[in-house]
Amino acid sequence: MGCCEHGHEHEEEMSLKKIILSALLFAAGIVVEKFFAPSAGDNAMVFRGIYLALYFGSYILCGLPVIREAVESLSKGKCFSESFLMAVATIGAVVIGEYMEACAVMILFQFGEYLEDKASDKTKDTIEELLDIRPDTACVIRDGKEMEIDADDVEVGETIIVKPGELVPLDGMISKGSTMVDTSALTGESVPREIN
Repeated sequence: MGCCEHGHEHEEEMSLKKIILSALLFAAGIVVEKFFAPSAGDNAMVFRGIYLALYFGSYILCGLPVIREAVESLSKGKCFSESFLMAVATIGAVVIGEYMEACAVMILFQFGEYLEDKASDKTKDTIEELLDIRPDTACVIRDGKEMEIDADDVEVGETIIVKPGELVPLDGMISKGSTMVDTSALTGESVPREIN
């Protein structure tokens, strides 16, 4: 595993921790606002300050990176980036006093981004695994003889020989005969496909 991969995994782990902490602050804010503040009587302002502080902490944890990204994209002339629109929507919610909604939207947005990153990483890993199963060499016919050469050195139009049980090194067309090919690594189908 390379240094960049490890750094990216660490970044994702920190992102998830921030999302969880933000969600916990958000949940605590809801509990204080809905259950303690209404029955606080003379201390209502104290409880209002507590739940607003919890919402603010929740929003800052998840929202600060989005706002930073929004400012950067705005400075590059991209006024309709995803982060800019999220920042405007949630800041607008804060301005009209919908603190809970602003936090909820930002947490959900960040969690969606986290899931998107995980799915993207998994897709990259799968593609890399598929590329790893491709053979590095190919058997071609040159000057009437079979030759084993590097797969990257095969020229367009050359004839490749793939013997039973071997992996197909390159894309091509069958010029003679027919065969059954295991395409499960690409298609997920367990039954070999007939190609002719």
